Amino acid sequence: MPLPSLHSHEQHTHRLLSEIEAEPHMSQRSLARRLGIALGLTNLLIRRVVRKGWVRMIQIQPNRVRYLLTPAGLVEKARMSRDSLKYSVRFYADARERIREQFAQLSAEWQPDGSVEKRIVFFGTGEVAEIGYVCLQETDLRLIGAVDNHGRRRFFDVPLMTTADLAAATFDRLVVMSFDTSESINDELQSCGFPLDRVFWV
Repeated sequence: MPLPSLHSHEQHTHRLLSEIEAEPHMSQRSLARRLGIALGLTNLLIRRVVRKGWVRMIQIQPNRVRYLLTPAGLVEKARMSRDSLKYSVRFYADARERIREQFAQLSAEWQPDGSVEKRIVFFGTGEVAEIGYVCLQETDLRLIGAVDNHGRRRFFDVPLMTTADLAAATFDRLVVMSFDTSESINDELQSCGFPLDRVFWV
């Protein structure tokens, strides 16, 4: 089931307008850092929003420029905010349905190994995992931990672990909470000796 996508160019433009509204005196270099994009792309985006009449550039010093959102820019930013919210709602609804279906499949295909509980560990603690945590409440799967290698301090009430901790943990399936089939995840699990036949992808 394909998930809805929001064009990255529009995302950058929306964030650019938001940053300019919050801090009109910010330099292009600072804007690029805040947006996490290249300076050249930031320059192109600024030229585009100026050309469209959404932003005015005011020269305040020979080497300093102030950016101001125009009334048209405020209207466009509000439209983009609404679109972003619609995208988030659609993403959540579609992701929830896909994860529910995958959890139902995992539970139905479960091979009994003598344990009463169907113990799983999440691989990943991002947005997909957060939606998955909510969906778990409707299943007979029991989440006993989550793998996070990025320094997150907590994931709801679930203990966090790294891939190095997997060998010592007692559970049945490692559920990869990502919609991308990433070779890097497979490589990471193989490097720590985790059996791939115990891995389930949502």
